[in-house]
Amino acid sequence: MIKNIVFDLGRVLVNFESREYLKEFGYDDKTVEKLNEIIFKSQEWLSCDSGTYENNTDIAEILIEKYPDYSEMIKKVLTKEWVKMLTLKEDTAEYLKELKSRGFKIYILSNLSKESYDYNSKYEFFKYTDGGVYSYEVKKIKPNPEIYTELLKKYNLIPEETIFIDDVKENIDAANKLKINGVIFENLDQVKKEVETLIK
Repeated sequence: MIKNIVFDLGRVLVNFESREYLKEFGYDDKTVEKLNEIIFKSQEWLSCDSGTYENNTDIAEILIEKYPDYSEMIKKVLTKEWVKMLTLKEDTAEYLKELKSRGFKIYILSNLSKESYDYNSKYEFFKYTDGGVYSYEVKKIKPNPEIYTELLKKYNLIPEETIFIDDVKENIDAANKLKINGVIFENLDQVKKEVETLIK
């Protein structure tokens, strides 16, 4: 019997569309792809998620040293305003609240920096959660199995009684290996169908 539903944040409950954010600066497609790789796909960005840096803007100088030809663009993109791209996915948030009203325990398991968490924490859906584990706090990032076991141990969750919703296949595969019921987020209708099937 399913008792617990665990949600990822980025691209599940909160929009994180880095390419769309970069396009707002008027860059062409080639530049957008390059900047997306340099900034949002970088090891430095992952270091923010793993808690090495508190703020994502702290990596700007490091990236500028590595990519001096893009220094002005990096400075323009990596201001404290970048968090404004983290907008609410209202339909998923409503589904979370619905599941809570039906008696399920709700948790968050997410790779993100402290800066991202601080910005996201304003969203109302957090009031409906029973807890969460965040990569910047535990210094581990998905798909490392240790971050999943951290969640299971912290809240005494039984894997077979738990569903995990995430947009990244590798993260779902890691959950499945631990006998957590993984559901990859492609769109909300598809997620609802899979979740309801597991619940039944």
